[in-house]
Amino acid sequence: MSGTLSTSGISFSGLGSGIDTESIISRLVEIEQAPIKRLQARQAQLTSRMSLMNQFRGKVVSLSTAASGLRSSTAFENYSASSSDSAVADVRVGPGATPGTFNLAVSRLAQAHKIATAAQTDASSALGLADGLMVVNGRGIRVEASDSLTSLAGKINQADAGVVATVINGGTGNAYLTLTATSTGAQSRIQISDFSGGAAQALGLISGAAGVREPITGGMTSAGFSSSTEAVATNLGFSGGGTRQIVLNGTSISLDLDTMSLQDVATAINSAGAGVTATVRTATVAGRTVYKLDLTGVTSHSDPDGALEALGFLQKGFGNQILAAQDASFAIDGIAMTSSTNEVSGVVSGLTITLKQADEVNPKTTSIQVRSDNSATKGKVKDFVQAYNDLIDFIRSNSQFDKETFEAGPLLGDPTALQIESQLSEALFQNVAGLLGPYTNLTQVGVKVDSDGKISLDESALDAALAANPSNVAGLFAAIGRTSSSQLAYVSSTSSTKASGSSGYAVNITQPATKSTATAATAMTGPSTAQETLSFGGTLFGGGTVNLLLEAGITLSSIVDRINTDARLRDLVQASVDGGRLKIESKRYGTPGAFTVTSDQAASATSSGIGTPGVSASTQQTSPLGAEETLTFDGAAFGSGPYSLVLDAGLSLDQVVATLNADATLSAILTASNDGGRLKFTPKIQGASGAFVVSSDLDAGPSTTGIGTGGLTVGPIAEVTAGVDVAGTINGEAAVGSGQFLTGDSAAPNVAGLQVMYTGDAAGSAGTVYFTKGVGALLNDLLSTFTDAASGVFKATDDSLQAQSDAIDQQIADLQSQISLHEQNLRQRFAKMESAIAALTAQQARLASMIQGLPKFSSG
Repeated sequence: MSGTLSTSGISFSGLGSGIDTESIISRLVEIEQAPIKRLQARQAQLTSRMSLMNQFRGKVVSLSTAASGLRSSTAFENYSASSSDSAVADVRVGPGATPGTFNLAVSRLAQAHKIATAAQTDASSALGLADGLMVVNGRGIRVEASDSLTSLAGKINQADAGVVATVINGGTGNAYLTLTATSTGAQSRIQISDFSGGAAQALGLISGAAGVREPITGGMTSAGFSSSTEAVATNLGFSGGGTRQIVLNGTSISLDLDTMSLQDVATAINSAGAGVTATVRTATVAGRTVYKLDLTGVTSHSDPDGALEALGFLQKGFGNQILAAQDASFAIDGIAMTSSTNEVSGVVSGLTITLKQADEVNPKTTSIQVRSDNSATKGKVKDFVQAYNDLIDFIRSNSQFDKETFEAGPLLGDPTALQIESQLSEALFQNVAGLLGPYTNLTQVGVKVDSDGKISLDESALDAALAANPSNVAGLFAAIGRTSSSQLAYVSSTSSTKASGSSGYAVNITQPATKSTATAATAMTGPSTAQETLSFGGTLFGGGTVNLLLEAGITLSSIVDRINTDARLRDLVQASVDGGRLKIESKRYGTPGAFTVTSDQAASATSSGIGTPGVSASTQQTSPLGAEETLTFDGAAFGSGPYSLVLDAGLSLDQVVATLNADATLSAILTASNDGGRLKFTPKIQGASGAFVVSSDLDAGPSTTGIGTGGLTVGPIAEVTAGVDVAGTINGEAAVGSGQFLTGDSAAPNVAGLQVMYTGDAAGSAGTVYFTKGVGALLNDLLSTFTDAASGVFKATDDSLQAQSDAIDQQIADLQSQISLHEQNLRQRFAKMESAIAALTAQQARLASMIQGLPKFSSG
């Protein structure tokens, strides 16, 4: 007897009925899952198609990349360079090179300075040196009696002094410490002295009398220091140097190097009356900016305490010089030149020459030749042909139709494939409109198409075209521009820029670009009487600040020279003298060249004349005004006469500021502000006409404005003229200016992204720009629209396929839920059937038993 009984997850099928209900349920569920299998098969097809479309996209991207390599005219400006004697010099070619032949003669190679100690017992034993301080390239090295050559080398290397200390151990009595400059060239000559203790001399690194280490015109200069405002001892990396004496022109000058900065040293020398002028300047040494102290007018000097040696003005002879510091010396086409390194760049445009052999008596010679190299250009064209054919092959192989099985390839009739192939074929062999020269179609330079839609390259035809007219060939592939005026230059374009055709795009200028300038408010008629700091900032300086320290006694011409030679300023601004006033002009046009310059000294005849950005009261206002107070303003800014303003008692500092800024007369002339609890005035009118004096009728105190009866002199401040960006139109369409660059507005129908540079200074017609798009640029733009991550056809296809797959996932989930419910229902119904059958069976058994127990009667 069979039926189905389930207990604790164990199923017993057909215990009551003898029917295999589990098999029946499984078969019914399997039948109901048929639609799911059909959906899963459809989903597998979608997944396969998505994979195929990703491969398709990859082929399109590869072609776009190859086309991009031909988009710029620089792809056709390839050169190679060679040296007739590579043992003398090697040469590398880079951007900016032009064909030509140059004769190189090398008489001397650059080399790093190298010195050594005298022979020592060994590398590890204590040297027994006197405790003291050795100075190497402006860094202090603390020497102790217990130091060995090895420990001393470690200290020198840790000091980051621009030298490498190495121990050479040749055995007992033959150990040496060598110091090698980390840079080559004469300027990298090692500076070494004993500030105290005498270790350098005891080791034999230096010997003899000290002489001027680095002469300059009319004097000498110091070693380079990392800061001009930190104490010299801090720069040197030590403390406890104390006060040292130097003697210049017979005048003794005391220097406390523990507290005095390089600028303080300059001030002390300038004020000593020795007839010596001390000037702090910046210099670039081994690629970093350092501060040096120049001394001019020195006729005699002595150094009783070693301070001039420590500062690097003087240097004893080297006890054991292995290699002298020297620059490379060479000539190109007979023009003599020097270099601090043996790798020379910028001497010949686009070339880097590495000098390898030299002879001072008979210079080593080689001939350097730069020639056009079309191999790189041909390589890019071949890459383009290969990528194009790979794409066509992919489309073809997936668009086949099997006549026997009637199976169609997945891309057969696919709208994306048809669109891409059609548009590529159309763009590939169209004439390039507006292109000058004999070549206007790719077929003219060796690119052919076969019956399968694939292309081939005749390299000999391309070589001939490149040799005959390389710029014309470049125009066949690249996006290029030319202009009708020397003051107008094509810069760049984008995929949105349309070709201009032979008529070109007219450029009209409504506002030429100008530079920002700052002109001192006052003329400087004599040397400065105080140390002054000019602070430069603004967009031109990337939002940062550059501080230029000007020592007392500096003249206007020296300030100009200082600005124009400072490594941080010289590439950004140009200083000059304008009618006795300092003028500073940005080297960049328009808003990119905007800058500010302020001084910490009031403008006067004995300062730079730039002026301070405002003046604050000497006394803080810490409580409300204790009484009514009257401020009186006078001076150039108040040309009609004094102006008075009454401030009510009880006003706080912020309320005083608000009252001043709200006054109709004052608000046009000045700005009041709260400067850390002090009332501050900043003039609004630039130049000498903006200066004024403000005084109070009350003595300065914590419950007053702090101005006092003595008053404040405010201004004048420099006259600043902000540079403006170029403005105008291209093809009559809107354009955006930045400096001298005018760029077609992104919404312009034809010239969007087209950028030109206008260097003229007059408004009106600037000329015409002719813009053409070669095949590389056209295809790169076209293919980018297909692969665009937001709106490209592949994106639309991906979204559609993914949406279908997601919908099938949902359908499968819904069907599985329905089947699961149906399966549970079947199990419940079959269980009830089995229970009923079991009950009937039991009842039948009882009846049978009862019948069996009845008495049997015999018929006899």
